[in-house]
Amino acid sequence: MKKNYFFLFFLLFFILPVNIFAKTIGDLYQELYYLKEIRDNYHSLSIDDKQSLKMKEEEILSQISIKEASLTNLKTKINKYENEISILKEKINKILLFYQITNKKNIYLEYILDANNYKELIYRSTSSKKIIEYNYNIILSYQSKLEKLEESKEKINKELKNLEQLQQKYLQLLLILKNNNITNIDSIETNLDGDIYNLEKEINAYQSLGCLNDMDLSLCFNIKRISSFKYPLKKGCVTKEYDITSHKGIDLGCNKEGENVYASGDGIVSEIIEKSSCGGNIVFIYHNVNGNSYTTIYGHLLDIKVSLGQVVDANTVIGLLGGESTAFINGGYDKCTNGAHLHYTISNDYHTYDFSVYTKDPRWFNQYPDLYKGFFQR
Repeated sequence: MKKNYFFLFFLLFFILPVNIFAKTIGDLYQELYYLKEIRDNYHSLSIDDKQSLKMKEEEILSQISIKEASLTNLKTKINKYENEISILKEKINKILLFYQITNKKNIYLEYILDANNYKELIYRSTSSKKIIEYNYNIILSYQSKLEKLEESKEKINKELKNLEQLQQKYLQLLLILKNNNITNIDSIETNLDGDIYNLEKEINAYQSLGCLNDMDLSLCFNIKRISSFKYPLKKGCVTKEYDITSHKGIDLGCNKEGENVYASGDGIVSEIIEKSSCGGNIVFIYHNVNGNSYTTIYGHLLDIKVSLGQVVDANTVIGLLGGESTAFINGGYDKCTNGAHLHYTISNDYHTYDFSVYTKDPRWFNQYPDLYKGFFQR
């Protein structure tokens, strides 16, 4: 095995990566330097090296997939506990309101002593005891649910840290694979030279907006906070599902080429890629959803209607649906499409060139019909 192969694995597992969750222009400059270093120092790999790297990629992606499933399960539990806690909290508020109304009055004792005979006294005493126990059990249940909620939140934080470590390894591996043209074919893909060019363009755009090197990008952009994402098309169907190993997005079709593609919500256009050999015309938008940062990506566009750094909202037409006339098999430039559709991707945090490491299934954020079954509508 070649010497440079050991060098690559040394970089992959022993050298800490730069801050992959870019928050400032300074962080972006660090990433740019890192990408240039990779481009200048990585060399061609042997067939055996490539096979080993591909196996390592599959192993890491499998681990990420398991973590994602675990996080989905924990998220479901948290939603369940929060709903149950909300119901119990409402019941407790009613109990407290009742207590305030009857303050300084032992209403249960008055109820018992007002009995007309011994039998009724026993009945009223038993009923009062059950009411008191019921109220007490509601409070105990509330406390128990709160404890379970906190436990689930602690678990999800641990899982997220483990997932972040796997993503860091995968990012470094992905850059090695990308630099040697041995990445998995996705519906959207770029090469290392293109990543460097686009990252430089992104930095220049943010500086032109007045962002300082040490300023948090979220503060610089002042992106309006939204509560949820909207569908990027007026209507459509799902023609291909999300798959973390080979298709990191969802394909939305059942439309003619040229239909409007909309931003999923308020945000800022963070990246534009034109005529990529895998993805064609691509638009990236940064969002703030309930205080969390996300990036939405729109691929295979026929035409782009926005500019870098432009502020958009859910009614902004960012481009036109493509994928048919732009397809390589139809004489176009896009090798990763064979018909009219939108490749729609969502990634955690703010990411452009490295977005594929942090993708989430869009079904996490919106309800979509099953594959080729039914339509969604904006």
